Amino acid sequence: MYSNAVKPFHEILCNAGDAFGTLDFMCTKQTDGVRTDSVRADGIYESRTYAQAVTDIEALAKYLIRSGYKDKNILLYAENSYGWAVIDHAVMTYVGVSVTANKDWLLNDLVNVLDAIDIAAVFYPGDNNPGAADLGDSDFDSTDSDSIHHTDIGTLKSRYPQTDFFSIRDDLPDMLAAGADLGSAQIDLSQNVKTLDQIAKIVFSSGTTANPKAICLSQRNMLAGLEDHMARIPVGAGDRDYLFLPMNYTFAGVVNVTYAFVRGWTIYLNENTADIMSDFQIVKPTVLCCVPSVLEKVYHAISEEDMKKITKFIKISNTLLACKIDVRRSLFKKLHAVFGGELIYLAVGGAAFDRKVKKFFRDIGIKIVEAYALTETSSALSDDFQNDPIDSVGTIFDCCEVQIAAPDAQGVGEICVRGDNVFLGYYTKTGLLRDCIDEDGWFRTGDLGKLEGPHLYFSGRKKRMIVFSNGQNVFPDELEALLNEIDGVADAQVYEQGSRLHAIVFVDATPTRGASISEPPTRVDQFDADEPQEYFAEQIHALNETLPRYKQISSYEIRIGDKNFKS
Repeated sequence: MYSNAVKPFHEILCNAGDAFGTLDFMCTKQTDGVRTDSVRADGIYESRTYAQAVTDIEALAKYLIRSGYKDKNILLYAENSYGWAVIDHAVMTYVGVSVTANKDWLLNDLVNVLDAIDIAAVFYPGDNNPGAADLGDSDFDSTDSDSIHHTDIGTLKSRYPQTDFFSIRDDLPDMLAAGADLGSAQIDLSQNVKTLDQIAKIVFSSGTTANPKAICLSQRNMLAGLEDHMARIPVGAGDRDYLFLPMNYTFAGVVNVTYAFVRGWTIYLNENTADIMSDFQIVKPTVLCCVPSVLEKVYHAISEEDMKKITKFIKISNTLLACKIDVRRSLFKKLHAVFGGELIYLAVGGAAFDRKVKKFFRDIGIKIVEAYALTETSSALSDDFQNDPIDSVGTIFDCCEVQIAAPDAQGVGEICVRGDNVFLGYYTKTGLLRDCIDEDGWFRTGDLGKLEGPHLYFSGRKKRMIVFSNGQNVFPDELEALLNEIDGVADAQVYEQGSRLHAIVFVDATPTRGASISEPPTRVDQFDADEPQEYFAEQIHALNETLPRYKQISSYEIRIGDKNFKS
């Protein structure tokens, strides 16, 4: 049963230092300039203990308060690092408001944010003396895929002279050293503790428009779902959490990092997505959070021949499970080895998840926990228990209530949430905007779904529902998920065109299904002129055969690089 008597971040950090002090908090491959406690026995990762993390958080908080940043908004624009975690928690716990930006944003995105919010300081990675670009030159409107450019930071310094800019690599170590020298007589952190209900963090749902949504979260919001998460994923000291999701996502920054201070697991940071599979063999994670596409790629890399064998073993395993005999970890040892061999919990969220893939991973003995999560609800509001229906997105958290507004004949309507995990509102310079929360406290998510008992079923985005003149409703998300299952499809978009459904299919030129589980996969980038059109025409026709007429795709385009094939 949920209790709103949560502890503030200050108490959580103090307790973590006492309870987990000598345990590894975070392990990284590359130094970011912050001293480390040790290099691990594997010789690859260097670690920072919980004791060091708490000490560094307190030192940085003292430095920032002493430097005049109390109650200020501080922007954190960087890739995952130990320094990121220290800055985020120092600001949220003692200093002001931590404003977290997507590391992949370009210059225009940052300009939108700095125009929308009064930012006192920006933390960024790299050189602390980048050159400034001319505000009028093309770099200001850069669409380069690289995000954190020196010239971009130089441009921002010129455009926003009232804002201070600090390099995590070059400035943060000096700040920590200076803060460590400040005694409690100079800066008493106990007198600077932020309350549970003040704004602690601002997360942007998008930076690509002139009016990006700035979602305000309090410590109470972020901690509300803690016990619900832990009831489904009961990990703690001794567990290894491999993290490659960006920390500016609440599922990563709150559930993986902040909650670690409560339970004591060790976080291993990925620093290059190309290394994920090899990192698994070194780290041997026991818990992993990812998006569905990662698991779907692993699933589709299994050859048809191997899948037939695995399916037979799954039937045998399920028969034994009915007799309470679980041999899955030994029976499917080769599949478990892909993730390092010791993975127990695999949390999945952020996009529609193929039910077939979800069931497959459960069947081989990995505890899949699918989450329905929104930034506005401080990450998840429902997670799977292991016996939850495979097509649901889990059981509603005890910390909140969910109701379905204006349900149709099938019970599908807008998902509405009320509880301590619901955000404070959207930030504006004139105050909090709460137009999406009604007078009774219900937040309208803009998502469609239904409830069956405590279980939530997600149907798609309300604004993406197509309503045909005959009254039939179609959810493009559902059809896009089915198209994405076709071997060779990287992404798909479905929309209405002349009262019919039209699809754009983007072909994946990267490896797909292989000849066997141990062999390199094939590629779908060697088509002759007519082959892609013929292949995908057959696949879409086969898909249409499984759908009611009103859901069938009438026309489509196949895009491979700069080539475009139309039906």
